[in-house]
Amino acid sequence: MTEHGWYDDTDHHEAVRQAERARRFAWSAMAWTTGGLGCLLMTTAVLCAAAAAACLFVVVSSHY
Repeated sequence: MTEHGWYDDTDHHEAVRQAERARRFAWSAMAWTTGGLGCLLMTTAVLCAAAAAACLFVVVSSHY
C-alpha cells in the first residue's frame, strides 16, 4: 500500500471484478444444471409414458 499511495483502491477493485466474474459463473452453472435436469426429467416422463402406452397396447391386443 505504501508504493501506490494512501487512496489507491486498485486491489479492492480487482477483487470486486473477480467476485463478479465468479458470481456470473456460478449463476450460469446453476442455470445450465437446472435446465439440463429439467430436460432430463421431461425426457424420462415421455419415455415412461411411451413404455406405459406400449404395455397397455400389448395387454389390450393380447385379449383379442
